[in-house]
Amino acid sequence: MAPDPGPPNTTPVSDDVRARLDAYLCAVLDASRRVNLTGIRADDVETARRALVTPSYALLGGWERSTPPATVLDIGSGNGFPGVVAAVAWPDARVLLVERRKKKAAAIERCLASVGIGNAEVFAEDVRETAAHRPALRERVDLITARGVGSLADVNRLAAPLLAPGGRVLHWKATNTPAAELTEGDAVAQGLGWSARREWRFEPVPPGPSRLVGYERPAEPSA
Repeated sequence: MAPDPGPPNTTPVSDDVRARLDAYLCAVLDASRRVNLTGIRADDVETARRALVTPSYALLGGWERSTPPATVLDIGSGNGFPGVVAAVAWPDARVLLVERRKKKAAAIERCLASVGIGNAEVFAEDVRETAAHRPALRERVDLITARGVGSLADVNRLAAPLLAPGGRVLHWKATNTPAAELTEGDAVAQGLGWSARREWRFEPVPPGPSRLVGYERPAEPSA
């Protein structure tokens, strides 16, 4: 198999990170024989890598800070990507994978355990319940990620109770995302007092999402 090219428009990823993510990806493909984590065939690792892993690396460039986030939360995690990339690339971070479908959540947990990724937790719940069920997370999450789980506006609203001051929300989106969705997402962010939208384009363009859209909650002013 050809080596994974690493993250688009970000610093290189180590061989160890790529190897651990390949191991997790193979666990996902094997689990998908029993639970629908991905529609990609179990023997088509290269396609799965291009579709699932490579676009997920963009979160590293979307964070853009010298210090990794302490807490990352992936909304509607599905098969674990992009959140698992954060767990492997930032081993000191606490990564929370929120997946409301219990069978998928249990399958993700088994995949994580099988390859020894210990800093990622799976919450089998709707993210709408997370702030209420886990009040210690309210306004404590530094980075929130979302791929394929709703519009910019909807995800911004879901993220708002959890996002820490200075925290960032990253959305994986297609190049042809409707202008109306961008406008509505910007309006919700503005209403929450967040920063203006930022975008990062993927080069080369992978299958699926081709740009990252980010919003940031300003840090609280020092006393």
